[in-house]
Amino acid sequence: MLFILISLILIPVAIFADTLPPSVKPSQKLYSGETSKIFFEDDFDSVEIDSIKWNTSIDMNGKRWCNTSFLGCVCGPGEWIDVSLDDTCSGATQQPPYGTITLAESQVYFNSVLSRTFPYIWSGPPSKQSPFPSVGDFIMEVRMKYTGITGCGTGFFARFWENSDPIGNNPADQIGDNVLQIWADETTIGFKAFLLGNVANLYNPFEFHNYRVEYISGKYSLFVDEVLELGPIVSNLTPNTIWIGNPAFIFNGTCNWTSFSIDSIRVTVPDSIPTLITLSSFTATPSNHRVILDWTTSSEIDNAGFNLYRAESEDGEYVKINSSLILAKGSPTEGASYQFIDKNVQNRKMYLYKLEDIDLSGKSMFHDPVLAIPRGIYKSR
Repeated sequence: MLFILISLILIPVAIFADTLPPSVKPSQKLYSGETSKIFFEDDFDSVEIDSIKWNTSIDMNGKRWCNTSFLGCVCGPGEWIDVSLDDTCSGATQQPPYGTITLAESQVYFNSVLSRTFPYIWSGPPSKQSPFPSVGDFIMEVRMKYTGITGCGTGFFARFWENSDPIGNNPADQIGDNVLQIWADETTIGFKAFLLGNVANLYNPFEFHNYRVEYISGKYSLFVDEVLELGPIVSNLTPNTIWIGNPAFIFNGTCNWTSFSIDSIRVTVPDSIPTLITLSSFTATPSNHRVILDWTTSSEIDNAGFNLYRAESEDGEYVKINSSLILAKGSPTEGASYQFIDKNVQNRKMYLYKLEDIDLSGKSMFHDPVLAIPRGIYKSR
């Protein structure tokens, strides 16, 4: 059981960054690569939440989750109650609006001050189409930062939910059904991400982070800012719902809630299954009658090694230039650096190079080409 909002202090002192900074954007949006098809995407570029993608029926009003056994937990047992009209949740009510959802500069901001409630939206069946494919591989990317952290936690969930409608004893947090959680509070959990119940401690909550979950060949991996944090974890659980905010009702007092903004959410389906390496850099440095090729990885999962290919024009044929496989040196938690010197080149001639990585099953992926023109004025390395 995950207690995602505990240790309530009435009007707790908050750690605040900016609540709606006028100059934060534009920042880079997420991009899954040219080999993926977009299945679900929201860049929050509109003036209001897209009600076609998201259920906003109780975003800042109406029902909230009442759990009288564990204060502030959106786990069961409990009940969805319209706390603006019904005081059966320990005799307390809350008049709307339940905080604010603001769209500005291609971000969505969630915030609530001196309230028993926080904004809450979701996307999932039966009211909305699932943002995830029902079978097969997918990649989910979220770009998010916190703007204030208090004892009342908030965040992002991706889970399997048979029925995401706020009806009866149907908790938003269910052990065994959660795939990804990004959460922050000041007193209990801190700033963490969870993948299938496994936890990663995170840092610098007031900066944007890119969270990427890859579900490839039955295994989940979580990358934060291109660094592998969790996985690979074997699972056949497929999420069908995303929810954002916190639907819990705090019946014994008000709270300045943890606030955050989201820049992008994207779910893509790979056209071809990618290999599980994270390439940090790939460069071609020209020299005298040679080109020095350097590449670095930040993580390698089941990687067998690399090949290098060279072409003499943008539309020319790429020919492998290494005689044998360049063996992998990295691991899932630690990358490696590699170098190959191509001496079979002419000065003042353009060459393009592609890097291929191959996993232990023989699956391979090519990376975007780099260019070099060797010249005699360079000192040899």
